[in-house]
Amino acid sequence: MGKVLEGRKKRRQVKSRSVELAALLTLLTFVGILASGVRSASAGTAAIIDNGTVQMGINPAGDLNVPGGTPSGPSSVTTTVGLRYIPTNADALSPGCLCEGWGVANADAATVTFGGAANESTNPFAPGLVVVDALTGVTVTTGKTRAESVGSAYKSVVTAGPGRVRVTHNYHPSASPNLYQIDITIENIGSTSIGDLRYRRVLDWDIEPFVFSEFVEIHLGTAPNLLRATTDGFRSANPLDSPGPFAGAPPTTLTGAVGSTDYSGGPADQGSLFDFSFGMLGPGESITFTLFYGAAGTRADALAAISAVGATSYSLGIPRTSTLTASTGGPNIFIFAFGPKASTRTAITSSTNPSVSGQAVTFTATVTAAGGGTPTGTVQFTIDGVNFGSPVTVTGGTAASGATSSLSAGAHSITATYVGDANFNTSTSTVLSQVVKASTSTAITSSATTSVFGQSVTFTATVTAAGGGTPTGTVQF
Repeated sequence: MGKVLEGRKKRRQVKSRSVELAALLTLLTFVGILASGVRSASAGTAAIIDNGTVQMGINPAGDLNVPGGTPSGPSSVTTTVGLRYIPTNADALSPGCLCEGWGVANADAATVTFGGAANESTNPFAPGLVVVDALTGVTVTTGKTRAESVGSAYKSVVTAGPGRVRVTHNYHPSASPNLYQIDITIENIGSTSIGDLRYRRVLDWDIEPFVFSEFVEIHLGTAPNLLRATTDGFRSANPLDSPGPFAGAPPTTLTGAVGSTDYSGGPADQGSLFDFSFGMLGPGESITFTLFYGAAGTRADALAAISAVGATSYSLGIPRTSTLTASTGGPNIFIFAFGPKASTRTAITSSTNPSVSGQAVTFTATVTAAGGGTPTGTVQFTIDGVNFGSPVTVTGGTAASGATSSLSAGAHSITATYVGDANFNTSTSTVLSQVVKASTSTAITSSATTSVFGQSVTFTATVTAAGGGTPTGTVQF
């Protein structure tokens, strides 16, 4: 018991220091806002957005918690916007430490590990990430309902590695007014494969009206890429760092096969950590998956919202009552969810490579899904960055392009992009280098067309290329 209490005391100290750091960062940012006038929606800046029910503060690196909102309530007053339920103006992520964030990593030493993360408390200033300012910012300025919001959608684009991956977080309203959808695309922009691609999302629930004392539910569902989940929202967002749980936290780590026992516990100061593993990602290849953040008035409404978007795994932050029981009737239930679509991988092959100029060549894409299943939908082929024909229907997991015999001599970059369907997310193949050799003709002559026995004769081959150019290599007489 003494060790448990000591662990809780240490954890409180960590959270206290985190709160102090968060307050300092908030003050510095607020001073910056005053100096510049107002928070704008220009590229590369943080922004507050809302859809009329849910409000979020998003930093350029893609993590949450941004100063500049109205005072939250009722018990913990903060102007930092993390994740708010507009009907109650309660914030679930900013009352304590600003412990919400994400990270990307390669966990495979053979293909060189790397990691980057963004979390205003545990990973301040987004170590290992570089924001692509020109591609980051508010994407929709309409649809908001709060004066401090500057729009209803936001996109963050960063690189990590350095130069290994590009990660895009596209925040926009979902099919449910209670949930914001986050479409995440990770693209290998380097020249080498990533052997074990990881993604982590971590959050500390602080649910009104009794912040630092909430109930949490975690449901693993059927997410094929989910590696583990814990109740520790105080961890680093870097997937290479320990997943916890923190000493003194509820000692529950949900690991193993999908569908293992769900967690439901509290009241305690707790959160959620989800680690995802997507396996190998080749050069030029990309994967896309979907997350959700949101809130509802009751647990039933929260589950209905999750069902409406088809999410498969989730965490709920539920307030407690004055008698220390779960207040499933509200006034606010907060949501993090994953799904509904499974990630896919697309591979591309050529019927003949290398080929000869004028020779007909076709390309075949094979689409596979994490966790099984057969993707449907279409594949778009490109040649040197230009669409080749119309999208091709996927049948039995494969799609074949039309034949082309018009490729010029040289190397051509060929890709296949699976556009996804109701159950499977989009993905893009690695780049296939199609080598096309120019056709040639070879003529032979003799130094003496008529010769006598014992006379020395030589033969000369002349190789010419259709369309010009000077062939090299060898000739076998």
